[in-house]
Amino acid sequence: MTGHIEDRRFSQSAGVARRGDLLVFNNTRVIPARLFGEKDTGGRIELLIERILQNRRVLAQCRASKPPKPGQGLLLEGAVRARVIGRKGEFYEIEFEGAEPLLHVLERIGHIPLPPYIARPDADADWERYQTVFAQAPGAVAAPTAGLHFDTAMLAQLELMGVERAFITLHVGAGTFQPLRVDNIAQLACTANGWRSISIRQRV
Repeated sequence: MTGHIEDRRFSQSAGVARRGDLLVFNNTRVIPARLFGEKDTGGRIELLIERILQNRRVLAQCRASKPPKPGQGLLLEGAVRARVIGRKGEFYEIEFEGAEPLLHVLERIGHIPLPPYIARPDADADWERYQTVFAQAPGAVAAPTAGLHFDTAMLAQLELMGVERAFITLHVGAGTFQPLRVDNIAQLACTANGWRSISIRQRV
């Protein structure tokens, strides 16, 4: 190690790679996790799904004028019905009615959860623009933003150079948008608020 520091653009990153190096990418795919609808009392509600559970249930953040109560029914866009099961910390457990697969429901009525610093509604183009070029496994509610800088041309260049690739699946939670609430980052933990399930994929 020489301690030498250089200031480069990301497009020049391939210049620091060498044959035999291994780059590890997160192949999670952002799901349309933002849903809009009404409570059975008529009040508007917005859900931001944090995690898909079993038995057609999800953990979600809820935005409403009054917090929903356990047992309360929800009528979401597309005539999709759901019910509040209860609260778990800052999240609500929501159960969806019907037999349609939950991911299909989200694809049909959901909105891409753009970061709060993008102050506009989501657009059709965001379904692909807010994904990495290697996104495969659906489950994230936010993009692994460091991976957004890679494009197919750079990946092809790295492959020609003999740089190896491996993939993990790390579904990013909505906690990635939250500010740090500790003075010492060593106190941080991987929880439902942030990082979630990890699985290792084969090298390619």
